[in-house]
Amino acid sequence: MTATTFAKCTRCQKKYRSRGEWNAVYNAGIMTGILCPACQTPEENAEAVINQATTFYGTTQPAQPADVAELLVNRCEKAVRKFAELAVDTGISFPVSDVVKSVIDGLPAVYLKAFDQPLADVLTGIVQSILDGSIYEGGSTNA
Repeated sequence: MTATTFAKCTRCQKKYRSRGEWNAVYNAGIMTGILCPACQTPEENAEAVINQATTFYGTTQPAQPADVAELLVNRCEKAVRKFAELAVDTGISFPVSDVVKSVIDGLPAVYLKAFDQPLADVLTGIVQSILDGSIYEGGSTNA
């Protein structure tokens, strides 16, 4: 189903004309409606931004473990950037666990078993390394 299938905002009944940042409404993974920009709460908009930044739509498994690691680092970097932007825009601080959850929620099941330890622990380490700069050449940015 697409937004044009619904044609109107679920809340205000405004017609969908492919303009603006409309959000899809899902219930148990099934699209049940759409929301126009005026009807979206800041929380709904933030959730949509995070989902867009962290959701993986591909269906193939990377061929090499290095590909998995690179994908996870890239997804963590995107999520950290989005959460940082949201923190600046809203004044709300987010725990590392929220960033990790958003990355995990966007990954296909094949990635969940790519490591010997729980994926949440791997991603927590990656996110913390991004935040303190130690993942990048030159080490930590903390003095």
